[in-house]
Amino acid sequence: MSKNDHLTELKKTKSELLFIKQQNLLHQFLVKIKELIGEQAEHYLKNIAPEAQRLIVNPQVFFSYAWTDGADLDHLQFFLKQFQDDLQKAGLRVWLDLEFMTGNLDKQMKKNIEKSQYVMFMGTERYAQRTTKLRNYDYDLALVALSADCKIEQQIAKLPSYQKSPILINQDNQLWIYVMEEKAGWKLINKGEFAPPFNELSKFFDDSKPVVLKKTQISQAIYQEMEKYHYRNNVTNVYKELLFALEEEEKRRDHNPDFLLPLLLEGDYGTTFPTLLENLVRDGRSWFSFKTGTWTSYTDYIECVTSYEKSLGILPCLLGLNRRDDYPKFRENCARKYKETRRQLMLELKDLQSPVITTAPKKTTPMAKNRFTLMSNPDIKGLDEKAVMPLLQLVVKGKQTEAEQMIIKTPGLVQISGFVIDLSARKFTKITPFKYAVWSNDWAMSEMILKYLPPEIAISQFNELETKGTEHGARFNITPLINSLQIYIDKAEKVWRYNQYAVQHWSKEVGNNQRLLPISIVNQYCEPDKPFDPCPNFDKDVTLRTDIVKVGMIGNWYTVKSGDGALVGFYRGALKEGAAAAKSVNLKGGEGPPCKDIVALQALWKTRTGQFESLKKDLQELATHRLA
Repeated sequence: MSKNDHLTELKKTKSELLFIKQQNLLHQFLVKIKELIGEQAEHYLKNIAPEAQRLIVNPQVFFSYAWTDGADLDHLQFFLKQFQDDLQKAGLRVWLDLEFMTGNLDKQMKKNIEKSQYVMFMGTERYAQRTTKLRNYDYDLALVALSADCKIEQQIAKLPSYQKSPILINQDNQLWIYVMEEKAGWKLINKGEFAPPFNELSKFFDDSKPVVLKKTQISQAIYQEMEKYHYRNNVTNVYKELLFALEEEEKRRDHNPDFLLPLLLEGDYGTTFPTLLENLVRDGRSWFSFKTGTWTSYTDYIECVTSYEKSLGILPCLLGLNRRDDYPKFRENCARKYKETRRQLMLELKDLQSPVITTAPKKTTPMAKNRFTLMSNPDIKGLDEKAVMPLLQLVVKGKQTEAEQMIIKTPGLVQISGFVIDLSARKFTKITPFKYAVWSNDWAMSEMILKYLPPEIAISQFNELETKGTEHGARFNITPLINSLQIYIDKAEKVWRYNQYAVQHWSKEVGNNQRLLPISIVNQYCEPDKPFDPCPNFDKDVTLRTDIVKVGMIGNWYTVKSGDGALVGFYRGALKEGAAAAKSVNLKGGEGPPCKDIVALQALWKTRTGQFESLKKDLQELATHRLA
């Protein structure tokens, strides 16, 4: 490692340590705020009914956000969970559909918006897209009389110029309303009898040609059906949330002007919140990157959430510290003590200092490869097997970003052993997060955890895994999958001729071995835009950790089956979308997906073996250096 590289590494360490300290101070502050508000409530709100007191002391906040598939969603949800956790530390109740979405979504949204004291809109680019006004639809309709012996398709064929317009077809005093969908073709949206003024339209009927009707000539019943159809098919859940919240705000405007709290996270004010510009918008654009899933300015986050003197921050607003209602003494004392506690927080944040790095070390040692080598052992007091279980669950599921944030909060967890069942139903006892990452050949996860492991602990855990192993050996072995693939390649076409033996071998032998793969290898199979043909570079980590199969049969890698409940195997080949599930696969004379997949898997294994051998060598050198 060069001097510049080492200096960069130390600066990163300094930044991460500062983040941990800032986060710990914020969390301590939030807990203090919850306690002081509880104390003031006991003194000033003791004569209020418990439920009414709860609404004041622990108000509910409804998070409204727009979601989409991909890494951005994972990063947004990760941020929302962090934000939710912080507000809950201060005593607030947060309604987030990640946890509470059940049953009829519209009813759930409306009900919980009505129950909430505040609604926060998370202004992202996706939110702006999902809440734009609906386009105006043209309700000119082509009216066709359908004779008893004439098929609908024949009548539709007469309407080449109206293929995107709804068609009304009258038969036996019934009205059928069809719409043309771009992908699905013609779809029946309603069938039934309609009252006047539809009867007045009979003068337009002519079997010889269709008639185009203007909106003014359409019966009110028909018009309402079309309104329902377009609303149902073009209004997003996010837009509905906005409408529900605006409706609720009208009821509360006089006594709670801060009911709606837009939080701008991406984009600009006018585009993201065209409907909410009259509300005070909080600006969080400098806090967090939704492209990388990392904090960009935790200092700005603390300032915007907690501020009181210069501008009203999110937290004091949600706690109602600025409100003047029937409980003035309670509000005034809470505000006074809040400001005192926050001043102490700001002083502590200002005092945070980490060692100043003036020059790089003259000699680079293996210790420099561990980003936390210069850090003392984290406190593990009070941490046990139960405490590490949530972290182990994140590691076995490949949730690297969430795992790192948990480690940042409680660094000592990386030293604790616990029990976990991985996605292939293997049970591990007395295993640490680092040991599982190494066992499963998850290079990216191992590197991340190493940043938080003191060097002597890293050496000890690696050596223990090498010498004592786990219930499932010292390292996951991909050889059974390679062998079963090779047998299929050798026999499916030339020997079995794709008969039942081929189907059975692919779905049971290959498929069962694939379902035993740790998540990091499944991620490689499923990552979009990274096919196995041509063989990719596996030095770089996947950009999107997913285990969803999107071709053939859609579902989770570990549980997906065919329509008749039979087991399946998976292939990738040249597919850009991701992995595919099938009962068997054509080899295409040696050019089929299995032939390409086996080459890619061998390359992946060679890369991972080399990386972990290099890590082993580095740790051995580090151990020797420390002994010296």
